[in-house]
Amino acid sequence: MSTSARVAAFIGALGVTFALALGIGSVFGPDAEPAAAAHDAHSTDTSADAQPASLDPAEIPGGLMISQAGYTFALTESNVSAGATTPITFTIAGPDGKAVTSYDTEHEKQLHLIAVRRDFTGFQHVHP
Repeated sequence: MSTSARVAAFIGALGVTFALALGIGSVFGPDAEPAAAAHDAHSTDTSADAQPASLDPAEIPGGLMISQAGYTFALTESNVSAGATTPITFTIAGPDGKAVTSYDTEHEKQLHLIAVRRDFTGFQHVHP
């Protein structure tokens, strides 16, 4: 079999595979529940303005807002220079407005901080 015939056969097989996947996907469709609603309190989106406007705050999974249940996450510096390793400092203010300094242990750690790049090309999960 010539090289051009092999390439044509490969492209044809790829097309059939894609068509089959598209057909199966259209029959079974997406999950009834959006993936964001299935996440627990360890969601990774940290931007309050990244939420769909149609959601009631009570329907938004935990961890997606800057303020929730009287607690507020506040960065000391909101902008950092690209390329430089920069420590991030923040406070979490409680309902009384004072900094929270004691946390419950969850997954063997007292605090989980998950920072995600706006372009979703990287993240860090640290335990400050």
